[in-house]
Amino acid sequence: MSSACSFLFSLSVVQRQQQEMQRLQQQRELQQKLQDQQTRRQQLDHCLRLKMKRLAREQQDELQLDMNILQQLLKQEADERQEAAQRKVRTPESALMISPAAANIYCKKSCIQTPATCASKL
Repeated sequence: MSSACSFLFSLSVVQRQQQEMQRLQQQRELQQKLQDQQTRRQQLDHCLRLKMKRLAREQQDELQLDMNILQQLLKQEADERQEAAQRKVRTPESALMISPAAANIYCKKSCIQTPATCASKL
């Protein structure tokens, strides 16, 4: 009987060792799973930060482009106003006056006065 007891004892020890090994294996697998999850989360966080930086840079580039376009339009408008003012200064007053022939045509179409009376007022 002693050999049977010793066999059962050995079997019990082996089973406990196997259970302990299984428990340790499961613990290692769980730790590895948690480590993998943490690594993946860090990768996703890093990717998200890069994406946010890229989007911010693209938005800044678009804003800068819009500002450049607005500055060009403002400059163009200011240049056009300046050219118009210079043309007005350079235009002689005699070119602004209506000739008598033009006055006759104007008076015939738009007023009841005689062309001579109307032209004298111009």
